[in-house]
Amino acid sequence: MRHHKSPKVHHSSIVQAIETLSSIAELEIDSPIAIVEKEEITIQKSPLAYRTVHWLHRKNADKIMRVVKETFRVVLNYLKAFYKKEISHQTQHEAVEGLVTIMELVGEAAKKLDRFSTMLQSDAPSITELAEFQELAAFYQRKIAPMAKHESFNQLIQGVLPVKTAVGTSKRGGDKASSSHSDHLFIDLETVRNDSDYELFYIHKENGTRFFDPRLLRNMKLVSNFEEHFEARRSDHVSTALCQWQDTQSRHCAQNIVKTSLGKLNEFSAIAGHYIDNEYVMLLYRSLVALMLAAQEPASSISHTKGSAAYLLDFLKFLRELTSSHGYQEYIDHPTKAYSSIDYVVYHLVQNFLEELYLGKHTPSEVVYFIDHLILQGKEDEDEFENHHIEPSIYSDLFMDYEALLKVCRPLSSMPLLKVMNSLEDADIRGYDPLLLENLPSTLFTIDYQGHETKVSRLPSPTYQESIEKASVTEEFKGFLRQGFEGVGKAAPIPLHLIFNLQDRTSWREFARTRALESLQNQKEFEKSLLVVTMTKDSDFYQQTGPYQDLNQTELFIEQLLEHSISETSGYFYPEKVKKALFPQFLEALAKAIHEIFFASHNVLTKTQRMDFVELFYIFIQLKIIEVIQPDSVSFTCKDAVDLSIPSLSALFLVVKLINGRALSREEEEFVRVLLFATPLLVRGRNLFSDRFMRLHNLLRTVESTIEELGIKEFQKELAIFISPLFDSKILSSALKI
Repeated sequence: MRHHKSPKVHHSSIVQAIETLSSIAELEIDSPIAIVEKEEITIQKSPLAYRTVHWLHRKNADKIMRVVKETFRVVLNYLKAFYKKEISHQTQHEAVEGLVTIMELVGEAAKKLDRFSTMLQSDAPSITELAEFQELAAFYQRKIAPMAKHESFNQLIQGVLPVKTAVGTSKRGGDKASSSHSDHLFIDLETVRNDSDYELFYIHKENGTRFFDPRLLRNMKLVSNFEEHFEARRSDHVSTALCQWQDTQSRHCAQNIVKTSLGKLNEFSAIAGHYIDNEYVMLLYRSLVALMLAAQEPASSISHTKGSAAYLLDFLKFLRELTSSHGYQEYIDHPTKAYSSIDYVVYHLVQNFLEELYLGKHTPSEVVYFIDHLILQGKEDEDEFENHHIEPSIYSDLFMDYEALLKVCRPLSSMPLLKVMNSLEDADIRGYDPLLLENLPSTLFTIDYQGHETKVSRLPSPTYQESIEKASVTEEFKGFLRQGFEGVGKAAPIPLHLIFNLQDRTSWREFARTRALESLQNQKEFEKSLLVVTMTKDSDFYQQTGPYQDLNQTELFIEQLLEHSISETSGYFYPEKVKKALFPQFLEALAKAIHEIFFASHNVLTKTQRMDFVELFYIFIQLKIIEVIQPDSVSFTCKDAVDLSIPSLSALFLVVKLINGRALSREEEEFVRVLLFATPLLVRGRNLFSDRFMRLHNLLRTVESTIEELGIKEFQKELAIFISPLFDSKILSSALKI
């Protein structure tokens, strides 16, 4: 018997087809069309994107027709694959509705192209006469149309999108256009799929408009339906397990908060019944109910409509309301009441919650079994993994694991997109708010040196942002910083928290969040409890791109490195106390030492070497700042504490281990895999961006290769000569505890 392969549908192909059809269908052809110089076309006096202009060039008529035909073929293959799958299964109404919408785009695009046909090619036949169009239309009418409800043909997708109330309308700015760089920028579908600038979906521009074209919402829905439909079987076990682990993490977090707050919980329970009319007390009561439900182990015999993740989100929403309430703020302003009072009990119970929320370890270590299972699955029957003859090393092992995860997680490519879609439907989320997007902070390890212990954590930007030009620090994080606040008549040491902010203060995307964090430390209330150091990890110099692409001469590179690393206009910010410790002697001596030890004083450095140089420079600066400030806790912070913070935390942990010649224990190896691989999956439903992972990989390769080349004894001898004298303590040899 002959077996015919089913049409293969590639993600990029159908996504491109939808984008192409949308671009054509959205053209307003009744408006004046002018041919300007170089035969570019202007519609409604607005410049079109390069791709759209390219489509409407008269000289590109033949190419246009080829692309149109290919687009129709892609859609036809998509429909055939859909039909083959659904012929023996219950048809999902949403998936069929998506097909109807795609065919509406096909029909509208064909009409628009016919109207332009005389401009493109004088003797061009009607688009509807193309064999590709007719084959597509015939298959749709025979096989797909009978599955669809008749009335859906007349529905416009914009009218039925569930997210329209959340993001479909926007406040209009005045007649005068904003001069901001962001005013003329829009998110495209590929950006959403790549998950790079997803925060812009929750933020509006300075002029009140959104960062997306309305048709993008339609395309997002179509693509998510498409991927959900065709990847359902391949990704079901992975996505189901991932959702279960996300729920487990939320439950683990809730249980930790309950456990560390038991004493205060008992105090509250003893007196709360007398204050049922007190709004402040009832807010806490509602948050407690949600917390207890989130902490509850699931009973297999009971079917829950909500899991721990949903209940923990309820708790976080109540906590936001509680810390913003009049009662909470009034106690901070006037802490004159007796310690036995309900206000005192409520306030300190909330403080317990906040301390554990920001300093607790919320990623269950058991998730490593899930990650290891995925890695093994990705390596199964793959010659590419078996044939790699690489000496065992941290960087090579991590690379092999990462490649395996990329392979096995490929069917999860729609998860970040679905996360965005689902969160936009939540009426309580009205801006970019990492905490309410269920991105939990977590302590990862401690640095123990000369009797001082510092907790190190990943912290998603503790800010709330509705507008691109303005962000605010959340009340929960401010509450966390008040740990030493005990009220009148009782003094307590004030814990100091240090933030390494890795966002780019020179970027319009991140300036507002960075400004909010940097300015908070200047407020009198927080001047003793917070210190913020900004070290960008997204500038041209950091990436060695743009004008620095060919900065190969080491002397010039180091000169630029020192110049950039002290400049606020280059993306760096240091409080005065830190400046005194770093400028200029420490930085100059450090750059010279790194050059000597890790790059053998070479006069020329490749781009990759320069990027490794910058990473090492950052790590030793961070250790120096920790030594000088001696914080009780330190966090690595970026937009969502994923693609910048996780590699930075991993680099700090692993480099300190390597330079001290300490082999990783089995528990430490598992810790690194959980941090690098499990955390991005739990937070965003995807792996780390490959460029960020490869930068960590290259750094570790440089460090391990240097140690192997010199030998650990000679390496540590050079370290003692060139770098150790730059520090006043033995922080370079500190113990790292997970």
